[in-house]
Amino acid sequence: MTEFSRPFALDALRDRAVRQRVSAEKEECSALARRFGILAIRKIEAELSIRRVRAGRAVRVDGNLSAEVSQACVVSLVPVAQKIETDFVTIYVPAEDLKPLPVDEAGDIDVDALDPEAELEEALPEGPLDLGELVAQELAVALDPYPRAEGAKFKENWGDAGETVPDALPEGRVRPFADLRDRLKKDK
Repeated sequence: MTEFSRPFALDALRDRAVRQRVSAEKEECSALARRFGILAIRKIEAELSIRRVRAGRAVRVDGNLSAEVSQACVVSLVPVAQKIETDFVTIYVPAEDLKPLPVDEAGDIDVDALDPEAELEEALPEGPLDLGELVAQELAVALDPYPRAEGAKFKENWGDAGETVPDALPEGRVRPFADLRDRLKKDK
């Protein structure tokens, strides 16, 4: 069971698009914040349009996500409030219709061969489509991977030869690799 579940029965889809609005309750926002490792989610909601496409074999979800989150600054760890507004499209197709992802010689997904204009395709679920989980995943993608507080910047010469890097961060947080750095210096 996901933290933010809004099941939608796909058999409710007929000839026209169905509009759905989903929003998370306070407890769901807290659970999602823990899942994503961020400080807080104050709001997450989405306007969705769900319709059958490709002669009724696939389902297309067009959405507009709106969220208010707080993440820790990557430099100072102070809370950084952010408003997220993003549109997305997801197409659900039968599992047998999914196109394989391009892979390189090592068997890894070849990101250079991915079509940046292609719409994301997912396998149609056997039961209802979980609109809450879809919105949660879109939020995860939209989060800033390196939030930075206004004016926060790294010390310009950290790590330069002869520079002393502090062993503790603000609020007494310990630098996890300080001991390793000291051991490496002794080995030289």
